[in-house]
Amino acid sequence: MEINWIWRDCLMETENTISQKDNKRNIYAGGIVKEVYSQEEIEQVNCLFCEKNNHTLLANEYENLGVVQCNNCGLIYTNPKQKEPEKVYWGDEYAYFKEAKLIFEGKAEHHRDKNYLHEIKLIEKYKKAGSVLDVGPAMGFFLRLFDKKKWSVEGVEPSPTLSNLAKKYFGLQITNCFLENFKTDKKFDVITLIDVFEHVSNPKTVLNKINDLLKNDGIAFIKVPNGQFSLFKQNHKNLFKNRDIWDCYEHVVHYDQTTIKKMVESCGLKVLKILPAPAINLPDWENYVAAYYQYKSPFFISWKKKTMRNTFYLLSKTHYFITRKILFLSQNMYVVITKT
Repeated sequence: MEINWIWRDCLMETENTISQKDNKRNIYAGGIVKEVYSQEEIEQVNCLFCEKNNHTLLANEYENLGVVQCNNCGLIYTNPKQKEPEKVYWGDEYAYFKEAKLIFEGKAEHHRDKNYLHEIKLIEKYKKAGSVLDVGPAMGFFLRLFDKKKWSVEGVEPSPTLSNLAKKYFGLQITNCFLENFKTDKKFDVITLIDVFEHVSNPKTVLNKINDLLKNDGIAFIKVPNGQFSLFKQNHKNLFKNRDIWDCYEHVVHYDQTTIKKMVESCGLKVLKILPAPAINLPDWENYVAAYYQYKSPFFISWKKKTMRNTFYLLSKTHYFITRKILFLSQNMYVVITKT
């Protein structure tokens, strides 16, 4: 059975994947997340929408990182932030490979495959086939699921490590650069940013580039965490002890339904729809084998979390159906946009 492969490999690899603390947490074996960020590693920034420097502090994480809300436009963003948050994912290639070894070998599913297939199904409501550019594909787990008979796919990934893995194990066409530096004469039917846009420190530059790369009838499909859900967790942080609330070591903006719509429209793009997105059921391997793995956890070790997340999602869908508003019940949002 597949689960036996996973348990066997996880237990065999555990001793090799436990890292020294050295002010680092082993959330991802390949990447680096520190417990504390020094003053030399952080920077103060103005609001990424209105560029004002007038905000209210909401939270501190990792000692010197902050989460603030702009008093002028309402955007929630990380300030101070890491100078180069994207380098969290520029780690050791072999360590990343070990996290997902069985997926690369075709012996296990990725813990987000169900989410990815749902997202492809939503995309195909707008476009049945064509060309896809995935921005920030990481190791290529999302792109690998597109039906290659209908879709031509490629990606733009700034991490040299992750782009190499996507090319090596899935044979994907990946350009190793930031989107704003991506050079091509192509225009795309679909551009996707799945859990990427919240990492972007220059959102208007990226949206303008998307506008330039889309065909006239193309769509961009964006998935981001819902800042209102993070704010709910912050206001009830006694229920979320020892857990990241804002993930501000990597997330630089914390959008809600209103602020992402304003950001998109400020760049001459049109929002077609904003929807609540299903929860991501993160694996719980590290609680049992002391290491992070990309495979989905068996239901019996994570049923409480899965039940809670899925209940919140069902409630958010019901609330959205009645009000067309996305409040704190939804952990994530889908945003579908097009050219004006």
